[in-house]
Amino acid sequence: MVAKHGILVQSGRGIQYKFEIFRKYTVIRGNSATGKTTLVRLIEDATIRKTASLSCDVPCVALPELNWELNLNAFSNSIIFIDEEHPALTSGKRLAEYMTHSNNCFIIISRDKLSWLPYSYKEIYQIKSSGKFHTLERIYEDMDTFIENPKLGRPFSS
Repeated sequence: MVAKHGILVQSGRGIQYKFEIFRKYTVIRGNSATGKTTLVRLIEDATIRKTASLSCDVPCVALPELNWELNLNAFSNSIIFIDEEHPALTSGKRLAEYMTHSNNCFIIISRDKLSWLPYSYKEIYQIKSSGKFHTLERIYEDMDTFIENPKLGRPFSS
């Protein structure tokens, strides 16, 4: 499942996350207290406790920590959120093997480099907040934009 998916998650208190993903693997990075874990908790609230609302064209789930390997097999054509403290992330290659052969998309929240996973620099984001409204902002500039933008200088001169 590799396609564009729009995700909107809202809590009863007015907190909102609205963003799109474009590839199978998306990484969200950022400092403490930037809303990363709050996003995963809102996904849990929407899918398990039904205390938040979630809108997406495919199912979205936060990967449960208990029996995570068995739980991964239960999901198909879904977007799976994995928080940075999740035990699956310490398994590295086991998780990568599953992800590679899966038809799911994955949003991984991690400050660590995930050298075992083939993700694109274009799909590394941080959360941008404006009050209760949150979106994702790409961390690294697109190389084509960088080369063509005169304000950024000319890294390659002849």
